[in-house]
Amino acid sequence: MNATAKSPERLTLTIDGMSCGRCVRAVTTTLEALPSVRVHSVALGSAEVDVTAAGAADAVIAALDDAGYPARLREQVGVDSAHPRTDECCCGPRDR
Repeated sequence: MNATAKSPERLTLTIDGMSCGRCVRAVTTTLEALPSVRVHSVALGSAEVDVTAAGAADAVIAALDDAGYPARLREQVGVDSAHPRTDECCCGPRDR
């Protein structure tokens, strides 16, 4: 076993800007491209990933931000930090 390998750590992320299946696919693709990251699940507004490298959480958050989906660790989200739903989607106006 590699002495520098780290046991997997599950990260739960809150992700802004996701509003449709296309967003879920874009986030999934972004996360799957990262080394030392295994995607557990992606849903509208959230994702769970397993990371095995030091600093991987910062890399995950930076990659999602670069892709246009600001993210933060769920533990960093306060009770009063709910984000209002907008009428815009990455694909254009949302139908009501």
